[in-house]
Amino acid sequence: MIYPSQDSSSFVPLLGECSKKSPEKRHHSTHPTHIIAVDIGTTTIRSCLFRVNGCERIGEFPDNVEVDYDESDGKAEIDPDNLWGKFVSVVKRAQAAAPKGSTIALSFCTQRNSFLTYDKSNLEPTTKIILWNDKRAKAECENKNRSPLLKGLNTVAAILHYFLRLPRLRAAMVLRFIGSMVSFRVVKAINDNPVNKTLLSSGRLAYACLDTWIMLKLTGGRHLATEPSNVSATGLYDPFITDYNMAVLRWMVHFPRQLLVPITESAVTGSPHCMTDPSIFGESLPLHAVLADQQSALFGCGGLRRGDTTISMGTGIFIQKNLEDKPHASMKGLYPLVAWKVDGRTTFLAEGQQHQSAACIEWAKEQGYFSDVAQTSSIASSVSDSNGVTYVPAIGGLQTPYDDDRAIEKMFETRPETTTNAHRLRAVLEGLSFRVHEIFGTMEREIVSKEKSAVRICGGISANDFVCQTIATLINRPVERITDSTYAAARGVALMAGISLGAWKMEDVSSMVSIEKTFMPKSDERCRLMETFSQWQKHVQKCLGKRE
Repeated sequence: MIYPSQDSSSFVPLLGECSKKSPEKRHHSTHPTHIIAVDIGTTTIRSCLFRVNGCERIGEFPDNVEVDYDESDGKAEIDPDNLWGKFVSVVKRAQAAAPKGSTIALSFCTQRNSFLTYDKSNLEPTTKIILWNDKRAKAECENKNRSPLLKGLNTVAAILHYFLRLPRLRAAMVLRFIGSMVSFRVVKAINDNPVNKTLLSSGRLAYACLDTWIMLKLTGGRHLATEPSNVSATGLYDPFITDYNMAVLRWMVHFPRQLLVPITESAVTGSPHCMTDPSIFGESLPLHAVLADQQSALFGCGGLRRGDTTISMGTGIFIQKNLEDKPHASMKGLYPLVAWKVDGRTTFLAEGQQHQSAACIEWAKEQGYFSDVAQTSSIASSVSDSNGVTYVPAIGGLQTPYDDDRAIEKMFETRPETTTNAHRLRAVLEGLSFRVHEIFGTMEREIVSKEKSAVRICGGISANDFVCQTIATLINRPVERITDSTYAAARGVALMAGISLGAWKMEDVSSMVSIEKTFMPKSDERCRLMETFSQWQKHVQKCLGKRE
């Protein structure tokens, strides 16, 4: 484990040490025949049951997650007891579906940057789970971004980079804080909560992102750790030193560093993270792999080589490029993150984002543009173009390369008298595809690859042929939709668990991913599509910075 300071005593949970004895010995006596992979999303949670033989999915067990939104103050929360109960429920359903006599290994992937605070003496939460899209720390981030201290850091980093040319200094030149990061939101959760202030002063306060919280709950508080792909997105972690950034946390965020959680690995060959408390599932299950959901999707798409790119289109749009052993310092809003860490080797990626893509589809449904999401591709294809309609999908602002949380969503119509709902729906789907094209183009310009590596697509929106085809034509590259694309994240962490189990090796994973359909660029349509894209970009400029 990597500890953020030499004094590790503050990281030992009061409920006991992490078990390293008899549970692991029980596990090694029987090789698991099945893997349960749990995918913890923002509004859904599901377990998938996989055979170890070939990592074949043989069952899915979903449930909804209730989210408490309050637009008046930007609150977005989940009840931790409710989420934990649903986690246990979907695992038990998968257990029950496994063939008689099966032995089971556990794995999970989770949404990033959602956290809670708790009393570490008894694991009792002192907040609800504060989601990644909670906006209550937005003002603090904006104030810090305008501060002389941060501007001074940017300037000093630029000067030093001119002479030293270090990637970490290049990243510091454009360092800014965003509301989805954990750092400022934890500080606000402490400052706004008298109970948290008291617990902090007495040394009993702790915080946990969902990867940490689930591992704590699975072990009755014995296993305290955070996984690299999850912590790398929090704003607490510096990928250029593969550790917590103590200077930024101390001088800019004023984060209580005694709360930092020890960093473990995504998976280790031949050894589980921990064994679950037998009272939870009726037996002690080995937890063999943990990943962040988007990184798990990259793994599940077989994006293991340098340059491999995955477009994940679900709740949000996430485009990730595998960088292997070196993080990328971006000047255009790409995030340098850990993809995974296995057997001591860290793999990095660059990520571009667009939030709330699924909300744009839901908005279109509410407007009456369609009634059945399965028909959206055929409806959009029923018209030859959008009849001059363009849609800027900025319900959650515009991220890469704009980083503008104040951008507004807007539909522009030039000929309303001849415009139908099919035109409007096509404009919505094109708007999402244009965002993919912008992010992908930013990535290709900043990270030049010698060879054209695979571009694969997954997530719920990837089931839409119109979207996939439009993206392929825009980026002028073949786009491969993987088989079972909706389950890419769950399959990714199951594949990672298989490596830990010794069922297959890292180099075997790519051959275990199959392609359901390849979308080839249509050169005869690209000219018209790029003209529409150019008009759309002009309309984007009218939406920037307009949110109150």
